Amino acid sequence: KNNAKAKSSVLTIPVVVHVVYNTATENISDAQVQSQIDILNEDFRRLNADTINTPTAFQSVAADSDIEFCLATRDPLGNTTNGITRTQTSQTSFSTNDDVKYSSSAGIDAWNTSKYLNIWVCDLSGGLLGYAQFPGGTASSDGVVCDYAYFGDIGTATSPYDLGRTATHEVGHWLNLRH
Repeated sequence: KNNAKAKSSVLTIPVVVHVVYNTATENISDAQVQSQIDILNEDFRRLNADTINTPTAFQSVAADSDIEFCLATRDPLGNTTNGITRTQTSQTSFSTNDDVKYSSSAGIDAWNTSKYLNIWVCDLSGGLLGYAQFPGGTASSDGVVCDYAYFGDIGTATSPYDLGRTATHEVGHWLNLRH
């Protein structure tokens, strides 16, 4: 009977961004990574400037999800980190086979997936923008993969996918949201 919004706390998810690059162009800047974290926060907290474009059918249910993202400040061993790893690879591109998620296949292994959202940024083949693992999959491959050209909204971010929404979409899948 009480229509007042229940007071909720914001869930903050620590993120590690694994930049896996073959060329200098693919080795995106810290600023580009931060731009993507900022966009995730704007989108999941419904603070983005384009909320006025919410389709009518969704306006009554569009809401602040009370989820925020931050770059990890401690690595799995407790050492200080900026939340970004950089791995140079001989692999010129990756696909949806999860090779980017394993050191044994020219990528980099995930940090503890029960403590961090792992996001791998690399060159994805075949025009793929990104992909995510839904909850319940293999722990060692849990996370999101985005092409370096569609991550964030500065640097290598390429029109028309230069608004950081690829990662927002894929993180939604990681949170078990379907299309």
